Parts: sequence; C-alpha cells; structure tokens
Amino acid sequence: MRSKKVIQSVLEKTKLPSVHISVTDKTATCIDSKFGSIFYLPHGKSIPICPEGEQMQFLAQINFSKMPHIEGFPEKGLLQFFLDTDETRFEEKIDDPEKLRQLYAVRFYPSPDVSLQQDIDIQQFTPTKVITTVTINGETISKEEYEKRLSEASKKEEKPVSVFLSMMEGKGIPEYKPSLLAELRRNAKFNYQTIPGHLALPWFEGKMAFRSACEAATMYLGIDGIVSDFGYEEICSNAITPEIVIKQSGYDIENNESAVDSLCWDFGNWGTKAGGHPALHQKDSRLDIENGEKYNVLLFQYDFTTKEEMEEDTFQFFIKQEDLKNAKFDDILLCHHNCF
Repeated sequence: MRSKKVIQSVLEKTKLPSVHISVTDKTATCIDSKFGSIFYLPHGKSIPICPEGEQMQFLAQINFSKMPHIEGFPEKGLLQFFLDTDETRFEEKIDDPEKLRQLYAVRFYPSPDVSLQQDIDIQQFTPTKVITTVTINGETISKEEYEKRLSEASKKEEKPVSVFLSMMEGKGIPEYKPSLLAELRRNAKFNYQTIPGHLALPWFEGKMAFRSACEAATMYLGIDGIVSDFGYEEICSNAITPEIVIKQSGYDIENNESAVDSLCWDFGNWGTKAGGHPALHQKDSRLDIENGEKYNVLLFQYDFTTKEEMEEDTFQFFIKQEDLKNAKFDDILLCHHNCF
C-alpha cells in the first residue's frame, strides 16, 4: 500500500505557498479572474499581436485583489496572459532563445476600471480546443445534455452511509455502490474539435475559483534518477532514497510502471496555479535557457494535466523575485513542455 507521508515529511522544508486555480460556470465580468472569452481591454490599448501581424490568443487573467494573497505577490491589479497558438510558428520559435519571447505577452493593469472597457470581437478568440460531444458507454450526447445529466444526478445523490455507524447498529459493512454521478464522470469520454493549424490546447472559459495550498518541491523520476525543480535538486536527490521511495512509501518503481506514474503524479505539482513549484517533464525547462535560473518565481502555470492523460501541454510563466516585488511584469520567461 502506497503512502505519501514519509516523502512529504522529508520534503517539508521545501514547501512554498501557492494558489490552485479551477474554472467555474459562474458569470465573470471583464475585470474578474477568468479563463477565455471577453477580457479586460481599456480604451487606448490594443490586443497583443505576434510579429506576423496576427492577434495572440487570450489565455487567462488574474485579479490579485480577488485571489488569496501569496507572500511576495501584488495585493491588487490585473495580470493577463496571451499566447501565439499558431502551431507552425510555435514550433519554430519555442526552442529559439532569440524568438521565444515573440510567442507570448503578459500585461498588468494596476487599477482596472470596468468603465474603461472597449468592445472586443469574441470571434477573434475562438478556442483552439473545445468539447463538442461526450460519449458515455457507447452513447454520444451533446455537451449540454451531459451537463444536464450531471445536474440531475447531483440532485439525486444520496449521502454515503457511515461504515462506523453501520457497524455500530449491527448492520455490518455496507455494500459499496458507485453513485450515478460518479459513474457519469468516470465513464465520460470527451470529444474535441480543434482549429486546423493551431495548438490543440485544453480550453476552458469561465470565472476562476481559488484554493490556497502549500507545495513541496516537485519530484520526477527521470533517466538519471530523481529530478526536481531548479534550486531543490540537491535536497531531493540526497534525501529521497530508494529505501524511502520503495520500502517506506510503497512505490515499487523497480518492477511496476504504474508506480512510476503514480510517483510522478503524486509529487508532480500539476495543475493551473499561481506560485508554488512548477510541474516537470524530465527536467526543469529553465535549465535549457540562458540565464533561465534568474527567473526564480513561478508566476503562473497553465496546465490541465490529469493522471489519465499526462501528456497535456504545460505553460509556465516565470519572473524574477525582485521584479515581482516591484510589480514589474515586462520581463517574463515562458517555459513549455508536453512530452511525458
């Protein structure tokens, strides 16, 4: 039986605060923290464009005044992230240090004012990957029908019987029966439509929800052993021994491939978030970029990796600690990986 507690205790001193971000179906204004759709664009400002003249794709924006505060981060202001999603241009530039910065734009508005908002043509920001239909046990239904079934199943959801209470009443251990809601979620296969020529990004639209967290250093089992994010390699490689991983924690990484995946998932720091430790695919991407080590704070990670699908694109925006302290966002480093 696997247990994360031993490894977590060893990595206790590497913990960093973060805020995990998810999407909701709540209505968002142009100055709310949100993914996709209409974003804040005050009069006098234009949408970021790539050198080829096309507009960049809006990814997300964070309103710091409405997000749980992380030490060292601004307490107010609106931060936006844009990306050139043209597949050909992206592949040509992502590994070229001279052209890398042409792929993205980050904007900061210290005092966003909804009354200054100008009209935006939403057609310019059609998602690069959207859910079209959902297949459940061989039946294909619309996204709207799937959400309707989830809602109906949620209303009928029964509270689970307490095992302890059942035994106290002499009824024994109740038989486990997965709920209809759980079955719907577990068996759903999402079918996507992708715009030809653009990166097939998982795409979400909606207001953000936040959850404060405290993350230990990222740990990944690479070809040469334990790999960690920049600045924590020595701690992880010296402290996380085979004895701790295999015998004390139960990750049979020598004989079980699924155990390797579980280890990388449990200590990978995946997900969309602000702050904390970056997720890794093989190694910290900053090490491949000249002076990349100077960008020592994870400002924003756009990532929708799941344990079942660990080859999703991960975009990480790094900033120098001093620049973050001074709310200076004109020198941001983007790192990208998608090869698990």
